[in-house]
Amino acid sequence: MTHTDSRAVEGARFVAEVAARCMRRSDEPLATIVRSAKEVIDHPHLRDAIDRALALAEAQASTENASRELGNSGFIVHTIAITAFCFVRFGAEPGPARAEVIRAGGDTDSNAAIVGAWVGALHGAAGLPLSLTNTLHDHDWFTSRGALTLGGPTHLRALARDLVRAHGGEPCREARYSPIGALLRNAALYPIALIHAVRVLLSR
Repeated sequence: MTHTDSRAVEGARFVAEVAARCMRRSDEPLATIVRSAKEVIDHPHLRDAIDRALALAEAQASTENASRELGNSGFIVHTIAITAFCFVRFGAEPGPARAEVIRAGGDTDSNAAIVGAWVGALHGAAGLPLSLTNTLHDHDWFTSRGALTLGGPTHLRALARDLVRAHGGEPCREARYSPIGALLRNAALYPIALIHAVRVLLSR
């Protein structure tokens, strides 16, 4: 939505395709899932990055070496490479996959979100640790009144149910979301993020 570079668009399609294949073919080897998802990509830089990630994963390279070779800057070519590596190398278990993609450094929030989505699609909610999922908070002041929600587990589960119904051809209403409420929440969080950024810069 915010990155119009064709590589960013193709990278987003690849991320979605891997998640979809995890849902449909969870018994396949992880390298096969990633390799087959590569079909949605045309750009040679992206295809080469995925191939290098697969080679490193299949050679059981360390996360540190893979991060150096593939990059972790947040640029889409680096993003899909390091996430594909961590997913194939460690994705048989959600915990190690999550830990290793963070250990790779760089754009950890985006990378961990992608790998987390893939292992979540692969293993389901039951495969995720309760110590993490139980810390997700609902914004009850919206949902308890039956009004619009800002997000949280209830909203995510509603979206998941909508996707299942839509995939089965059933009519469904998309789970509602309050963009105004989200904007107000984000506006309140911006000063906190800026203060944290300034503190980090001053400490260096």
